Amino acid sequence: MSVVCPPASLSAVQSRIDEIADQAGVQGTARLSVDDTLAALPWPFRRRLVLALQSLKAFSPDPGVRDAAEFF
Repeated sequence: MSVVCPPASLSAVQSRIDEIADQAGVQGTARLSVDDTLAALPWPFRRRLVLALQSLKAFSPDPGVRDAAEFF
């Protein structure tokens, strides 16, 4: 069974990933895909992203955002 995430929910989670990548100083060329962005994150920022995704899964009032956080 696959879950279909609404585009707005995926965008909300992608924005959070981009925000953390900005904080980490990850350059645009290393952010061509989500996999590339995650690989370019230094360990402390990767951990911060994991915590942010867990927080979205646990506390978001929007079920689409919870599903999107689970997807990432």
